[in-house]
Amino acid sequence: MLKSVPIAFVKINQFFTEFSGEYGYDTEKYIDDLSILIDKWIDAGCVEVYQFDDDKLFGRAKESDSDGQGRLVVEYIGIYHARLRPNFNDPLVVIKFSEDAEGKKYVSVRFISDHKQLFGDLDIKHNAVALKSLRQSVDAKIRHGNDKDFEDEEDADAEVEDQKDVDVD
Repeated sequence: MLKSVPIAFVKINQFFTEFSGEYGYDTEKYIDDLSILIDKWIDAGCVEVYQFDDDKLFGRAKESDSDGQGRLVVEYIGIYHARLRPNFNDPLVVIKFSEDAEGKKYVSVRFISDHKQLFGDLDIKHNAVALKSLRQSVDAKIRHGNDKDFEDEEDADAEVEDQKDVDVD
């Protein structure tokens, strides 16, 4: 089953580059892929959300709040993930739907990650303590980024440019 979530625009979160880096993703490498995905959502004026794997396609998002067995993952309520590149399962872009001061719904792009780091590998999936720790870590990043989206595309572009100038040893 597909549902369509109407959006007015897309904003990049202020911690997008930092949190993506913590998951091992260099945002500069994926900026073209992200631009294509964002353009797709903006052109459509919505994001299609799917529930079942048979409906997954590039550009669609999936709610992240259910584990593989259909159990609720409370730490992930309100979080969605979408494939960043066509024909690849990973990496994923983690998003939230938000509203601005005028009540316009938009996509808040939070960070890049992958299935293993968001949902755990087989070892973690059978270790309740490790799985809870992983979920709490993701939830902490989402909460930290709440209400911290860039106001416009120029601010987001400036952040990406600033990251290019940082020396990493």
